[in-house]
Amino acid sequence: LAIWNDGGYGAEAQRLPLYGFPAAPAQWKSPDFAAIARAYGGQGRTVQDWDDLDLAVAEAQEAPGLYLMDLRISPSTMSDTCAKNFTGAGNTAPFMP
Repeated sequence: LAIWNDGGYGAEAQRLPLYGFPAAPAQWKSPDFAAIARAYGGQGRTVQDWDDLDLAVAEAQEAPGLYLMDLRISPSTMSDTCAKNFTGAGNTAPFMP
């Protein structure tokens, strides 16, 4: 299981400033979801960089049951979808066959 964790409601946090409002109401300090998975008997890792990701993928492949990756992503980088829909920017993601 993977959680793309941007520490809030990312789309809302990115859109609010476009309308002149602060982003803060849509952002918060995120809980450690990997620790919560472990507390319920699963396994998990908080991923903050590429080395953490490689380790988490290797652990997940060996896990006998629930494995959760809490993937900490940028709260300020707008997704292609939001950029296209709300600012008119073109997609920058590579083509995935």
